[in-house]
Amino acid sequence: MDPLPLSGKMGMRGYLNSIAIGAVADLSSLMNTEIKKKLNIIPQNVTWGGQSGLVFDALQGDFMRPRINEYTEKIR
Repeated sequence: MDPLPLSGKMGMRGYLNSIAIGAVADLSSLMNTEIKKKLNIIPQNVTWGGQSGLVFDALQGDFMRPRINEYTEKIR
């Protein structure tokens, strides 16, 4: 039996809502448990969001940087 019903009365949305209400409430937990098991191709040592802190630190200078001046120059 498929543990992740994609069709029928409940459907994918209903299934995801049901587990979100339960123990798996955040995206990282969902991806590292139910989805990881369902895909069955992600190595055990790989975790969803495991590198997000490093990516944020590396790109934080670009987040929310005002771009209106650059945009104005390009459209002239």
